[in-house]
This record gives sequence, C-alpha cells and structure tokens, in this order.
Amino acid sequence: MDKDVTVGDQCAFTMPVRPDDCFEYAPCIYSDANIRLYRDDAGALHMFADSAGWVGGPPADTRVSDLSANQPAELAHAFPEMLRRLHENPPDPRDACVILNPDHSLSVGEIAAFHDALAAQRLRKIAFYVTLAEEP
Repeated sequence: MDKDVTVGDQCAFTMPVRPDDCFEYAPCIYSDANIRLYRDDAGALHMFADSAGWVGGPPADTRVSDLSANQPAELAHAFPEMLRRLHENPPDPRDACVILNPDHSLSVGEIAAFHDALAAQRLRKIAFYVTLAEEP
C-alpha cells in the first residue's frame, strides 16, 4: 500500500472555491470535513467536524457538527448526516475529501474501525492529520 507523507505546514491560506481534486494544489489538502475523533469523559465516541476547507485557516462561514455514538462504525455511518450539517449544498459522500484527526486517547483499533467504516462508504479521499505527542 502506498502512503504519502508530508511533514510540516500544509497551507497557510484558503481557496475561494472548492477544487476539483483534493490535492490539486499539492502539498495543500482540501477537506469537506475536518474530523476530530475523540472520547468524552463519559466514554462516548465523538465525531466533531468543521467545514474549514483548506488546512491552515477556516473561511468566515465555517460550520461545525458534533455527533456521538458508542461504537466507531456506528459513528462513521453518520458521516452523510454530518456532511448535511456542514454544507448548505453538501457533496455526495463518494466525492467527499476528509481529514481525520484522531485524539491521542483513542486506541489504534478504534481509529482503524472508524477509518474502515468510513472507507466502506467509498469516500474520495481520507487523509490523516496527526500531531505527534512529546514524551515527558
């Protein structure tokens, strides 16, 4: 399996229109949904997302959505509803570009289960945005 990795800043600007390709302006990555995946103190799994578009800064009309579920696959199946909440004219899920930012408290298995259930919906692109944790 091929993996593309970019280290450092992606973009420092937003585009006025959605590009035809998620990576049209490489290394900039367009996103229809920036998803932060995390568990709350009660143990519920959350998919908090915004419609920021380009990594590096949200447009003025950014919308947010926060959905929760008990299982990663159950939460991933709510993705079409999340797109409807984020966009006035949402893209078809099969044309959607997503950046997934999992919280450090999640297990690799939870992240993989969410990713697999999201990928089963045949999204156009799922990119990971990972912040490395420093050792104390």
